[in-house]
Amino acid sequence: MIIASGSSCQSGKRNSPTGMEDGHKEFHMSLTKKYMTLLGIWPVNWTGTRLIFYQIYYYLIFSYFCMFVATMFVQLGVSFTTNVLAVAYVAGPTVAYFMNILKVCVYKTDKFLNIINEIQKTEKQVLSSKNQTVITIYKNNASISKKIEIYLTVMGISGFSTYLIRPALLTGATNQKEIFGGNLIIPSWYPFDTQQYHWFAYAFQILPCFYGTFYIVYTQAYYLSVLIFIRGQFKILQYTISQVFSSSDPQQSLGEWIKEHQHILRMMTELNECMNIVMFCDFMVSSLQLAMVIFQLMNVSGLEQIAVSLFCFTLNIQLYLLYWCGTEIAFESAKIASSAYQSNWYNCDLVVQKSLRIVIMRTQKPVMLRIGTIGNVQFDVLLKIYKTIYSFLCLIINNK
Repeated sequence: MIIASGSSCQSGKRNSPTGMEDGHKEFHMSLTKKYMTLLGIWPVNWTGTRLIFYQIYYYLIFSYFCMFVATMFVQLGVSFTTNVLAVAYVAGPTVAYFMNILKVCVYKTDKFLNIINEIQKTEKQVLSSKNQTVITIYKNNASISKKIEIYLTVMGISGFSTYLIRPALLTGATNQKEIFGGNLIIPSWYPFDTQQYHWFAYAFQILPCFYGTFYIVYTQAYYLSVLIFIRGQFKILQYTISQVFSSSDPQQSLGEWIKEHQHILRMMTELNECMNIVMFCDFMVSSLQLAMVIFQLMNVSGLEQIAVSLFCFTLNIQLYLLYWCGTEIAFESAKIASSAYQSNWYNCDLVVQKSLRIVIMRTQKPVMLRIGTIGNVQFDVLLKIYKTIYSFLCLIINNK
């Protein structure tokens, strides 16, 4: 069995993921788990003093980060009195950081933690099974998640390093320094002169910018890992539906397969409900955010251009991967119908054939990752986002 029926995904009870601590090595989210633990977001299976310190650690760094983002919003308001370029410079990272605060809040909810718990339980069942084909499908799919995590890590570290050393190497006129943050990593508001006390302001920013980079990289990688897992389950269901009618009891096997399929559908529904607000906000602000970053990129040079280019590239890659996952889930879920039809259903009795007809009719409707209540996460929507980016960019340039 691929997924245990009657799982806790529907329940409101919080189940902390235990990982593979009973003899199985964790595979699908192994890298994400380490870095999310570093951020204090992963629901560790600890108790006592260790758990208390872990929770205190999370609340301290998250509160510190939220306070820093608040100063960025103040600076964003101040920048409106300067010029469009100053607004663009502050708006990009401010929106990115704020969106990650929303994601962290969602990831700490019981409903999302139940989804993570189900992923780990399913992995244990798959890796402990004797079906090598299913294990191979699962590992091949999980390897995609690992590659994405490594790639985003490299991009994140490169971007953070460039932003970190940029203030010391920034040259140019005084007004240019004021626009680009002067001796600061990212423009933010302080109740004192940052040029006079620049080392203090610079040191104050190192920690929140470090965690901000990790939030940008790993909150997205975390979500993509969940989506890739669901994609992999649909690929496994394609294989198992083709084997149902070769079993000794096709009717019972088909019934078990239907339960597993329904469980994945419930998990997807739970995920859409969890990420409803985040996906809606991300869709609404991504066009304007990227337009601001691209406009900034068009007006800088040297190391500043490298730093902004890395940030812009990371945002675009994350956006592409999100819509790729949404498109893949829709495609793989709809592909189940053709896999069922190509199986040996014609060797079964009429009752099984009628049940299969219902399955094919149901699986022809693709499963969608939702953008709130306004649409689905697919490539055609991504193209609309980039068209909107172009429109915003033209508007910004014309009103420069």
